[in-house]
Amino acid sequence: MRIGILTFHHVVNYGAVMQAYALARYVRGLGHAVETIDYRPAKALAAYEQALFNGNPHEKENRQRAARIEEFVRWRLSLSPQSFRTHAGFAHLDGRYDTVIAGSDEIWNLNSIRGFDSAYFLDFAGSAQRIAYAASFGFTNTTGAHREKICALLRPFLAISVRDASSQRILREECGLTAAKVLDPTLLLDGYDDLAVRPKESGFILVYANCTAAEANFIRRFAEQRGKPVIAVAYPLEGAINRLTLSPEEWLGHFAAADYVFNGFFHGVVFSILYRKPFTAFASPQKIAKIGDLLNDLGLSNRIVFTDHLDGPLPPVTLDYAPVEARLASAVRSSRTFLQTALAQASACVVPA
Repeated sequence: MRIGILTFHHVVNYGAVMQAYALARYVRGLGHAVETIDYRPAKALAAYEQALFNGNPHEKENRQRAARIEEFVRWRLSLSPQSFRTHAGFAHLDGRYDTVIAGSDEIWNLNSIRGFDSAYFLDFAGSAQRIAYAASFGFTNTTGAHREKICALLRPFLAISVRDASSQRILREECGLTAAKVLDPTLLLDGYDDLAVRPKESGFILVYANCTAAEANFIRRFAEQRGKPVIAVAYPLEGAINRLTLSPEEWLGHFAAADYVFNGFFHGVVFSILYRKPFTAFASPQKIAKIGDLLNDLGLSNRIVFTDHLDGPLPPVTLDYAPVEARLASAVRSSRTFLQTALAQASACVVPA
């Protein structure tokens, strides 16, 4: 089949581009022709420009990181021929795909800088089959004023899966729709050894978080106890070796080489698990739903440190993954099965040209 994927692929964020890469790679591995639809909403681009570049004290490093991430996107993803900023661009895709996949990431987060964007509910798909894989409402608790439109857009979907229980609840309670809960697509692949570029160091403490002062102090206490150097990626940390301009390949390599990881982001947690690293996940109101959901399912909720416990005991330096392996393997199997089954059903609906 000819498949288009609509997701957040153009963000200056390692996790976003890695999930886009992983989903496209997995679906392509099933024998389909896959493109990532190069939709870059003008509203989102303006927000990123304001947050990362205009007046940001790390503008130079952020622009370098953005350029390296963009290089990865253009080299590793097969993008649609047109890159566009508004809904009008979708007209160029009419009839191009047999199936369109929405997901993954927080593409349905109505409270984000993007707000409600009907494109991520595939309003442009026409006669193509529609599938949602690991989509998320993020910290949105209700569809609110957009409920009627969102529910109407989702009803024609052939299959819907989400990344967290909160998104399942919203669809069930507000739209009467049943959604499977699946893993983020980064966990569908067997590994990333062909991509990862390791640093010259090993055995260090890795920090992938935009730390508060209290979180930074917590990390410093831990590092002093362990006698290990600290490397911070993407966001600077006082006293650490700061690497703010890594390529996605180098970012992966730092997870592979680390001795311990402190995370403030969902995909940092995911890649800590992928590389079987001991880790701590800092909890915030915006991220606890998705981080907590995954870790609870894997029996790893004890790796979360809440903001009001940062003056308490330090976390254990080891993590026994033996009890996790069976749960993770089962979740990977069911997630792969969902996607394979949905694509097989979509293929059966395609009328040969």
